[in-house]
Amino acid sequence: MDLGKAIKELRKLQNINQEELSNASGITQSNISAIEGGQRPGENTLVRISDALNVSVATLYLFALEQSDFKSDSYDSIFPIVKQLLLFLNK
Repeated sequence: MDLGKAIKELRKLQNINQEELSNASGITQSNISAIEGGQRPGENTLVRISDALNVSVATLYLFALEQSDFKSDSYDSIFPIVKQLLLFLNK
């Protein structure tokens, strides 16, 4: 699970940079950068980031899933569909 990668992907999908996410979430740009680089954020930070990205914390966790988080080959067939559904629902 890579929350930083998920945050970065959602941020880029919304065409905002780290500074804009920092301003919207009230989290410093250096902390945003550290999180996107692999530092694990706290729950309060996740709530603030999810609010700024206009998605739920659950969506952040779902976007953070990686193949190694699954015990079978279902990731390759199911996850892309789930991801597209989440993007559609969060428009």
